Amino acid sequence: RSAVVGLRGRRTRTYLGQSLLGYLVCSAARYGRAEEWELDGDASGPGGGVAILCVGANWGSGGWLEANPAAGTVQVGGSSGPAARKRAALWRVDQVEAGGDS
Repeated sequence: RSAVVGLRGRRTRTYLGQSLLGYLVCSAARYGRAEEWELDGDASGPGGGVAILCVGANWGSGGWLEANPAAGTVQVGGSSGPAARKRAALWRVDQVEAGGDS
């Protein structure tokens, strides 16, 4: 199961996206192409989680969010292919709001 979504900070009300240089940023006041994410998976079962794809990464090819817990970093990977999907971090989504300005 997958869905294209925008990820917005609850306190800042700004959207998570990717800068022109490829860095993760949370500074956009409006939702646009750089703030499009795809959630892939099902977090309902034990050990479940969703992989998150930055749709516009890698010049529109997409890139999965990868985490390095030892370094405390999160980055957008360099590919959206099947091997990259297997390396993608799995995330738990606590709240999803429908609508443009909810």
